[in-house]
Amino acid sequence: MGWCKARSIRMIECSVQHPQVRTCGWLVYTPNSIDRKKWCRAVQEMYQKYSKQKEEIHVGLVWRSLNDQKDIDFKERVYAMHVDTPRDQYHKVRQFLRILSHNKRWPLGVRFRLMNEYSQYLSETMQNRYRYLFNKHMICQSELGRTFTDSILNLDKKIDTTTLTLRDVVNNIRDIVDDRRIFATVDKKWNSGTEYVAVFRPDKNAKAYAFIKSLSTYVKHLFTEAKLDRIFTIEALEAAKIEQYDQNTQTFITQEQIDLDREIQADLDDDSFEYCNFDDNNPFEIDISENKSLVGGERLYNMNGDDDTASTFPATSSMISFSSNASVHLYDVDSCASTVTTESSRKESL
Repeated sequence: MGWCKARSIRMIECSVQHPQVRTCGWLVYTPNSIDRKKWCRAVQEMYQKYSKQKEEIHVGLVWRSLNDQKDIDFKERVYAMHVDTPRDQYHKVRQFLRILSHNKRWPLGVRFRLMNEYSQYLSETMQNRYRYLFNKHMICQSELGRTFTDSILNLDKKIDTTTLTLRDVVNNIRDIVDDRRIFATVDKKWNSGTEYVAVFRPDKNAKAYAFIKSLSTYVKHLFTEAKLDRIFTIEALEAAKIEQYDQNTQTFITQEQIDLDREIQADLDDDSFEYCNFDDNNPFEIDISENKSLVGGERLYNMNGDDDTASTFPATSSMISFSSNASVHLYDVDSCASTVTTESSRKESL
């Protein structure tokens, strides 16, 4: 790329380096913040591990608008990750991705459903299914929240004294109220070298912002003796020495909050303005009701996919087997925010 730029030669990197590439379909629910190369590498490694023939596949991701949106402005079109693969591996890759989705074995912990591209030659039944998932994906993409942080140095480095990475810890954070995952994905921002973006459920915004802002404090709470200097920035580690995490309420006490509380208490105790006749009611006791209902319902934002039914296009047979002794780096579906593991407790076979 450097050689081409020096000679003013325009070159675009293809999703898959192959002369004949075909799109398998698009991933429903998957946000654009996913690290495409890491996701593809994870899929390829999982296929090689689970395939009885130990074959290799080649997969690429492209973020582009969905088909059949001709009369819609570019800014208002619905986009999704499209899976590319060599033409001779088309059926193999498509079937494997659907098997992963059926068994809830999400690469990088990212929930998805594989949907065929729209075509005018699809049957009426298939067009209805396409419109159904199209609508769910559109709502999900518009409602999911996003928060950013520059306190992370390495997301996929194993935490000292554990077999977990920071990605595993974030993917396993659950709300103790309903035991649902808070975050859908966490990855490096596509147009930044130092900033990371975390995508979360729209009804978990308060806890999501708190966890990402004080992520080093939370990890230090889980692994007291672990060395985190290669995972977090120096500023984040210094903040973790001051901050405290309450696992019973899933809240953080920061130095900023302590200082602000002191300032507010000093103001409440100040009698210099008695002549102004301020209202005696405590201003912090005002209760403002909020509409916390989710657009599309709870099921749409289940990051575990536990409520999902069979895929739109079920796979009937396969050369893929999830043997009982096979393991892959995934989040534990039964874990909570204070106990995380790396291997799924599900032992399924096809």
